[in-house]
Amino acid sequence: MLKQSIDCSAAKSSRLSKTSLSLATDDIINRWPAEALLQNNLAALRSREPILAERIAQVILPLENSDTNSTSALQVRMVVARDGSVTFRLHDANGKWNWLGFSSTPRLSGRANVKRIKVEQGNLAMNGIGHGMEAKGVLDIFGGHQALFVTEKNPLLLNLVLRLHDFSTALAGGRLVFIAEENMIEGLVHYFETHPGYNLITQCVAWPWLTDAENHAYHQLINQAVDASALRLQNAVNQLHSQLQEYDQQRSWSEVESALRPTNNTADGLQVINISRINSIEQYCRSRDALAGLAQLGAQCHWQMSDRPEIMSPWAQTERLLRQKPHLIILIDTLRGHIKGAMPEKVIAATLATGRTWQDGMADATLMGPKDAVFTTTKQQHDELIAAGFAHHQVFHLPLATDTQRYHPLETDEKFHSEYAFDVALICDRLCTKPESYQINLPTHQALWRQLVSDLRNQPERYSPQEADKLIRRAQRCGVELRQDDLQRFFRDMLNHVLAEAVLPEAYGMALVREGINLGVWYNTPLRKSGAGTRLHYWDESPLANRLIGPIDHGEERNRLFNTARMILYFNPSGRVERLLLDAAAAGAMVLVRGSRDDRRTDGLGAYFTPGEDIITFDTPADLVRKVRFYLTHEPQRKALVQKTCQTVITRHSYQIRMREMLERLTTP
Repeated sequence: MLKQSIDCSAAKSSRLSKTSLSLATDDIINRWPAEALLQNNLAALRSREPILAERIAQVILPLENSDTNSTSALQVRMVVARDGSVTFRLHDANGKWNWLGFSSTPRLSGRANVKRIKVEQGNLAMNGIGHGMEAKGVLDIFGGHQALFVTEKNPLLLNLVLRLHDFSTALAGGRLVFIAEENMIEGLVHYFETHPGYNLITQCVAWPWLTDAENHAYHQLINQAVDASALRLQNAVNQLHSQLQEYDQQRSWSEVESALRPTNNTADGLQVINISRINSIEQYCRSRDALAGLAQLGAQCHWQMSDRPEIMSPWAQTERLLRQKPHLIILIDTLRGHIKGAMPEKVIAATLATGRTWQDGMADATLMGPKDAVFTTTKQQHDELIAAGFAHHQVFHLPLATDTQRYHPLETDEKFHSEYAFDVALICDRLCTKPESYQINLPTHQALWRQLVSDLRNQPERYSPQEADKLIRRAQRCGVELRQDDLQRFFRDMLNHVLAEAVLPEAYGMALVREGINLGVWYNTPLRKSGAGTRLHYWDESPLANRLIGPIDHGEERNRLFNTARMILYFNPSGRVERLLLDAAAAGAMVLVRGSRDDRRTDGLGAYFTPGEDIITFDTPADLVRKVRFYLTHEPQRKALVQKTCQTVITRHSYQIRMREMLERLTTP
């Protein structure tokens, strides 16, 4: 009798559990804002593709148990998938209920599929909209200059997916493009012909639910569409080139040089554009800030921003040159001859070099125009270019600067304090310190690397670039068979750029944490987000992982942090000054700089500041802790130092000052 009672109770509990689950599922579906999502997405699509938006809007969903034709073979049902996400099931002519996008776990399968995609810098084609999770995942890791082309013949599937995801921003910005034509090749060719600012597709997605033959056939169709579009696009570019050449013949060099020559410290009438190669956020910001400095001198500047996909093609670039008719073009780490598409002859290209070593073949003076010039941030790179054959009147040393209108003191409020009020703030891109990540294959390499990491973790204050020479000798004793030049370059790059971003900040940061000092850590917002499975910053390996706040942008948000945190930490064991240091100082932050033996060299800290007077350096972790505690408890001294540092930057190291110097160099015989 007792057994029967237990069985009945269990059965009743099971029925109640199933009933509760059904009620919860119904509640999720009833609360889902499907119609609002659809209308927002259609409004965004309508701003660019009104005909397609209307086609999708006219779709009548054959919902199960709706007033639509119940005898129709096709029916759709909104359901909660097995991973808790909302999706649809479709009833086909064979009487089967299929999952939208071929997955009963859209969130999980979407992440897995995106992880399989090695996203490159170009545009990407996707065979079908699926359940939308893959498209959403790709857009999340795409840069603003990239576009995702989804070829989907069935407007019903587009209608369903637009009820599940918010694609409005991507649709309005042209980063998500639907090709819904029956003939996919004609649809793509027509789109590129009517939107010539887009770069062509460079990559296709191969789906696991399709056969190799089906994926290959899709790839072939995309290639055919790209080949046909490339021919038409080149014809359009050639027409623009002809117009550009006609204008170029009408313009005189005296007109260009006159526009560049500042009068009364202004550059009125000067037309300037930048051409950005989308390689790194550092190059992008350098280009942006240089134009800001020219604009502050009165020049008419036209920025090329990497926030839209229809501004990066050769057509878009040539059309921009023809429309703006610039006298001056700002390039970053590249020369006139590297730019795709013809540039006008009677225009001056000023290359701003960031100090990085150029790849083989890049430092070629024959790729410059007769009046072009390169401006290097380091004296070392200046000398390297002269040694590579550049003439002295082509290369000039122009120290780094900051945009003092973007980074400046401001009044902070409670919202700022709730987000950024830390005793010490650190902005740092932590790179992986595992030996295999550097392809160090020989056991002697690995042993050397492990010893190196151990030494620097335990005694970071002993590090200096000169230690690389000792490491070279140690490596040679270990029998590492590499040329000395190769090994030296390898270790110097590894120490200066990798350990400065990982081991050293961790060692000093942990010293602050152990003393109870409130430390916040941010990493730089990248040009393109890291993809699923891509551990771009490796913070999960760091002892400071629990201090990580998240990414921080390169503009307004960063300026707020600089104005709110009591102190900013800056590391660069090479002794070089980078943009972060000058930006923080211009914003009125107190910056604590780790001292280096190279601070007094040509491009070192001493070329920008006077250590001990308008900038404070520290050596050991104990020295850092002592100075942080002093300035936390001596606010008048901290404020006086901040004012002095900020004034130094404003009067000596702004981009407005640097761009005036650049124009003077370009126009001096």
